[in-house]
Amino acid sequence: MIYDETAWAALAETRDVSPAQGEMLRLQGAGLWAVLVSRGACTPDASPPRTVQAGMLILAQDALALTAEAACHLLAVRLTGRNAADLAAALPENPYPIRGESCPGAAELIR
Repeated sequence: MIYDETAWAALAETRDVSPAQGEMLRLQGAGLWAVLVSRGACTPDASPPRTVQAGMLILAQDALALTAEAACHLLAVRLTGRNAADLAAALPENPYPIRGESCPGAAELIR
């Protein structure tokens, strides 16, 4: 079988943003968003709301809105393809925050 990146996972978009305190950031597009909070803190638009601190990763399906609780820096990638869609659909909640120590190479991989 020939490798087909659209069947598995393909990089669709990258974002490197630094929203100011109180600023809302919207990430849109089909697929799986993986967002690393590298500095500061933000709150995803979700119920119940919970603050995500520096060093944490946020996974989301198709769209994500974040409000900066303090000036922050975010590195984001959007992946498409079958594996990305399957993982996004299987998230226990959307968006899904993950503590940084459970993804020890995330910052290097996203950069």
